[in-house]
Amino acid sequence: MLRLSEKHEVNTSVGTKPMDDNVESTLRAVIQDIFWMARRYANGRKTYAPDTVNRALGELQRIGIEIDDDHTLVEDGNSSTKWLDTH
Repeated sequence: MLRLSEKHEVNTSVGTKPMDDNVESTLRAVIQDIFWMARRYANGRKTYAPDTVNRALGELQRIGIEIDDDHTLVEDGNSSTKWLDTH
């Protein structure tokens, strides 16, 4: 299993090593490529999913990973979409 630590290290089954630029850029690209699916899944749900997605979005922004707005999720005045952080 691959897990990132707060110190930008990669924890693997064979130990911990500093994360190189290639690993970091790959992880950033993967996150940016799939986050839209999590956001759309959570849109309008009344479960833990919206809170989880918003918390993840906040953490990504905190460490400098920008996620593009999803313009398909337009707030239409319906309260079911007001939870979603779109910036």
